[in-house]
Amino acid sequence: MAQQRMAATTSAGPKNEEHAGRPAAIPPVTLGIDIGGSNIKAAAVDAAGRLLAEQVRAPTPKPATPEAVLAAISRLVAASPSFDRISVGFPGVVRGGEVITAPNLGTPFWAGFAMIAALAEPMNVMSGMRISSPGSMPQASNASDRASVPLGANTP
Repeated sequence: MAQQRMAATTSAGPKNEEHAGRPAAIPPVTLGIDIGGSNIKAAAVDAAGRLLAEQVRAPTPKPATPEAVLAAISRLVAASPSFDRISVGFPGVVRGGEVITAPNLGTPFWAGFAMIAALAEPMNVMSGMRISSPGSMPQASNASDRASVPLGANTP
């Protein structure tokens, strides 16, 4: 299997200070992660919706097992600015934190996978935040929005 490569970017640095001519970020900072059948992307935005650094992306691993996808996400998170919370878009159905279907990634790999628990542990370690339970999302017509699983940070 060919080695997966991630687009190189630099992180935005401290989120409450001006950086490279950009205005200071308005908290909370949200890291959006888009898990797709072809690519996995991540970008950080502040409360005003301003992009805090260039988007980072990596090809979706083949085969797209949960372990391989989580490893790719970890590399993208490491290349992203610090954040207060995350929101994950997933191309399938997730109920109660568990994957029901993932047609673009391979349902046999993902069916029954505890998505929220699997994402929560590495994100807690990487960001120092605690993950709350996911909110419910209405069914979307856009495949990239279908089964988005928002994960919010709780404040101590």
